[in-house]
Order: sequence, then C-alpha cells, then structure tokens
Amino acid sequence: YYVYVMNTQGLMGTIHTMLPIHSIAASENGEVAVIMTDSKVTWVRLYTARGKEIAYIVRSMEENGYPIAAAVSPDGKTLCLSSVQMSNTAVKSNVSFYDFGKNGSGSGDHLVDFSDFIDEVVPEIRYIDNSTCVGVSDKRLIYFINSPFRPSSSTNIMFSENLQGVFCSESLIGLLFVNTKEDSEYRLAVYNKRGKKLGTVKFTMQFTDIAIAGDKVYIYDEKNCQIFTIDGRCLFNGELGKSIRAMIPGPELSDILVVSGGEIDSVHLH
Repeated sequence: YYVYVMNTQGLMGTIHTMLPIHSIAASENGEVAVIMTDSKVTWVRLYTARGKEIAYIVRSMEENGYPIAAAVSPDGKTLCLSSVQMSNTAVKSNVSFYDFGKNGSGSGDHLVDFSDFIDEVVPEIRYIDNSTCVGVSDKRLIYFINSPFRPSSSTNIMFSENLQGVFCSESLIGLLFVNTKEDSEYRLAVYNKRGKKLGTVKFTMQFTDIAIAGDKVYIYDEKNCQIFTIDGRCLFNGELGKSIRAMIPGPELSDILVVSGGEIDSVHLH
C-alpha cells in the first residue's frame, strides 16, 4: 500500500494507496505510475515524486484486459500500459498510450493511441527516451515512436525462436536466444533505440545476469565475469575474487561495482 520515492539525498516522498498495489513504473524525473486492481477495474494513478496526484485513469478488465507491464516516459508526461486479454479462441495484448500533457488534454481518459496484438503477449515495455518506447512480445521487438500528435508503431523486428530474456541499457536493447546452430550456447542480439542491429554477442557461460552499459556487455555468475563489445569481441574473461550478488558497470571499462554478501567493492580491471 506504500511507495517510497528516493534520490541520492534520501526520501523525496511517500505515496499511500487505498488498494493493494499491483505494480509501479517510474520516470527519470521521479513521477510514479501506480497500478492497482480490484475485482472489476484497474486504477492507474500518476503521482509526482513528492506524492501529489497528477492524474488517474480507470480501465475495465472486461474491455481492456489485465495489466502486465507499465512504463513512464523520462519527462513523466506519457504512460504506456500493456494488458492481456483471454478468450476462448485466442490471447490478445493491448498496448495503450496515455498522454498527461497538452496532447492528451482533449481526451477524457488521456488515451491518445493503442495497438492490439493477436496471439501475442507483451510483458516487457520501457521508454528509451521521451519519444521512443520499446515493447517485446514472444514474436517481435516493437518500437513505438511519438509523433507530435500521437504515438504510432514504427518498427517491428520479428523472430521465430524462443526468447530467453531481454536486457536493456538507457539506449540499447539485447534479445537473448539459445544458439542452436553455433559452437556457443547463447546469442545476444543488440539493437539501438531506432531498431538497427549493432552486433551479436555469443557465449556459453551459465550466467546469473547480464548488464549492458555504454557499448559493452557484462555477463556474470557468482564468481566469474565476461565482458564483450556489442559486436561480440571478448575483452575480459576471468574471476573477480568475490562472491557476486550483483554487478554495476561504471563509466569506464575498468571500473565495476561488485555487490557481495556483506559489502560493495569497487573493482578495477587491468
């Protein structure tokens, strides 16, 4: 029932809801979309970082489906909501855009555009910048580009293989597949924010997580780390001497924060 918004200085604001929280999505500026559901409808309320309500929308589960993902643009003006509907014959995903700025002022519920995807589920959506929202289904990578008046789908990158994971940075998207035809076990295809494929990283390591930072890809398990360029060149392969719970790449290749069981260490690679 509570959302706490913090920056590097500490607590900025607290949001208290009257319904159980299903999920939240936050913008770079600190605006928070809080998704709440009861037995019949979904409530989406947008708050400032200080906890003041900006706007709200109400969606019927029968008409719009069950929400599974949400994203807020960095400036906090646009909300993207992905929902899934079940019928006797098919699954349908609905991706809707709500504009809380001047472009959405003419609509009572701020809805400015939506797209339906038949026989697909879109569980991953996120904004790369104020004008670009990316969605990933089990069949495609979708780029939604905001025009001056309404969002519209601009690029669809289709795939037929089973998607294993989605890994993103502020400007890059990595799609992970099992590499059945090569000597490596996995293949990470890296795209920029306009849908151009920049390269492929092939690896066999049984990983805990993958991080993309700058033009580098960091793959790690509890002890080992591999670092690649986005076009697949291996720069580092070895142990870090720590039990790795999480890894946070720094601005330089040699600077990495490693979170272990009881401490956070700054690791410098040579």
